[in-house]
Amino acid sequence: MTIDLQQATLRELFQWVGAESDPDLQDKKRFFLQVKTAMGNGTVEERLLRLMTWVGTKLISTQTHSRLTQPFEILKSGTAWCDQQTKIFGFFAWWLLGVPARELAMKHMDGVNGHSVLEAMHNDSWHLYDVHSEHQAVYRHPDDGHIMDWQELATHPDVVVAENHWWRGNNGMGKEGFYDPTRPPETCSELHLGNKFIALPW
Repeated sequence: MTIDLQQATLRELFQWVGAESDPDLQDKKRFFLQVKTAMGNGTVEERLLRLMTWVGTKLISTQTHSRLTQPFEILKSGTAWCDQQTKIFGFFAWWLLGVPARELAMKHMDGVNGHSVLEAMHNDSWHLYDVHSEHQAVYRHPDDGHIMDWQELATHPDVVVAENHWWRGNNGMGKEGFYDPTRPPETCSELHLGNKFIALPW
């Protein structure tokens, strides 16, 4: 049974999951039903924000990185660091919404800490989503309220400061230390079709 994941209704997804005879593939397909249910209806931005919340509720961070890289392996483990949670977000953003995304690896101004976030392309521009369950945030431009990208935040660190997040780097700076205009992030992966990471197992 084939299905258009972006256009399928929840009923069609439910039938698609139920028709799968392979238990492992059925478990993997069930994640699509869960995510589409969690995202609900609305604009792309509204659905991405709900997807971010879903990722944060499904995965917790531990002291040791599991080194898992494939989406379903990460989800089944139940634990994930920021780079892994970002990959899960990008995976479902592409397959269920057709939204291209890229993972950014940032270095803090303390010279020690790193953090991964994601930029998603919608409404003809990039928008940054800090997906990790302990950091979850988007940063809105004070003028028109759009979700800003990394480049904008590097010139408006006050927007990050205003969030007043509990996290602090070794130098006492908060998350604004990840938005250093002199040290742009590394684009780790383009999380869209064409990258083998995003391939489906069926």
